[in-house]
Order: sequence, then C-alpha cells, then structure tokens
Amino acid sequence: MKTCQETYDKSEPRTPFLNLFKKDSKGIPRATGPHRVRLIGDRMRKVKNFSGGNIYKIELTVEEKGEQKIYLFPAFAMARDENGRPVKDENSDPAVQKAKSGKAIAHYLTNAFREIPTGEEVILEGVRNKDGNSIINVTWPIPEEDKSVDVEDVPESEPEEDEAPQESPNDDEGNVNVDEIPF
Repeated sequence: MKTCQETYDKSEPRTPFLNLFKKDSKGIPRATGPHRVRLIGDRMRKVKNFSGGNIYKIELTVEEKGEQKIYLFPAFAMARDENGRPVKDENSDPAVQKAKSGKAIAHYLTNAFREIPTGEEVILEGVRNKDGNSIINVTWPIPEEDKSVDVEDVPESEPEEDEAPQESPNDDEGNVNVDEIPF
C-alpha cells in the first residue's frame, strides 16, 4: 500500500484516544481499569454525531505513561423522555437538558473537571453504576495509598476485532468558544 504509506508519512499522526471502555465480542462495553493521567488541557468542540446533528463536546487532553491522549465527553447533560430515551430538538440534534432558568445543565464530568487545575494527576476509571449504566469515576486528589500503586501494572484489554469505530475529534466543525453556544 504505497500510496497509504506516502500519505501517512506526509501527515500529522493522530492523537490516540484514552479508552476507558472496550467492547467485547458481544458488543458490551467493558471497563479497562484505572488510568492515572495528567491533565494537559481542554477545549470545547462542536462534533457531528452519527445522525448528522451537532453536539457540543469537551476534548480533554491528557498524558498517560508519557503519551498524549484525547478523551471526549458531552459538555451538557442530554434530555431524556420518561422512558429514558434521548430527546431530539427541532434540528434533530440531541436535546440538552435545561434547568427551570433555561440554562443548560452541565454534564457530570464537566462539573467534576471544572475544579481540577491543569497539570494535576487524576485517576479515571470506567465503572457500572447501580442501574447498569457505564459511568466514569474521577479520583482527585489521588489518595496517598493510591500514589504508591503503579497503575501501569493493570493489564490493558486488547481491542476486539468487531469494535465499533470511535468518534473522531477531526470530524467536527472545529473549536467553539463557550460564549458562542446558543443557549
């Protein structure tokens, strides 16, 4: 594949994703264990979702084991109907959950990371809550007993061949200033 190699050699390598979950052979997300990372920065992104609509996400840049990685998560909580299904807005985009004041409600990770200074080490771990939903635990500050444990000793699971592709941070309309968000 000569053309592919030449194109790759001329391009900027993609920043890998921090994978807190991997799908198993049945398509069920499985946690990959705790990840000790250093927070490098964050920015707001306007990303196309699978149905073609827009969603605001926060791109968190972290360093794990000396390698820079990206973790994306929604900036705002998504609205759901009484059956727990996502609600769409008039543009068929995922609707954002709003408070009585009309302001959007921040995603729980947006709330968790807002108080953590850039450069701090945190432990991110994918877990299942009591309802069986996949959530992310953020541990900061790292307790003294966890500082002596090397997270690198946790074996990383291998990606399954039938794993669904992840959303790419390059498939968006670019950076978004928080002041430009229409709600």
